[in-house]
Amino acid sequence: ANKDHYSQLFARQMDVDGYEGAFLSFMQSDALEDYSNVYRKVGKINLPVLLMWGTADEDIPERHIRFVNQALPQIEYCELPGISHGAVFQASKEVNAELLRFLGSNKKD
Repeated sequence: ANKDHYSQLFARQMDVDGYEGAFLSFMQSDALEDYSNVYRKVGKINLPVLLMWGTADEDIPERHIRFVNQALPQIEYCELPGISHGAVFQASKEVNAELLRFLGSNKKD
C-alpha cells in the first residue's frame, strides 16, 4: 500500500512546472554521494545536532542512522516509531515539538 501511495505522490510531482529541471539538478548534484567524512568532521566540532528518524523509513536504512549516531558524539537522537520517510507530514506535531525543544535547549543567551 505504501508503494502505491508514494507512486501517486511522485506522479503528481512530475506534473508540476519546473519538476524536470529540479530533478535533473538533484541528480547532477552531490546529493547521492557518501557523506561519512562530513559527519566525522561535524562530530569533531562542538555544535549541537539533532537527528530524527522514523523506524519505518524505507529510504534511509537503520545502519546509516547508527553510523551517523557514532560519527557525531554530540548528537541528540529522536526516534519516531512507525513513521516512514515523510516524518514531517506523518508526525508533524511530534517533529515540531522536538524541533522546538531542541532549539530552545540550545539557545545562546
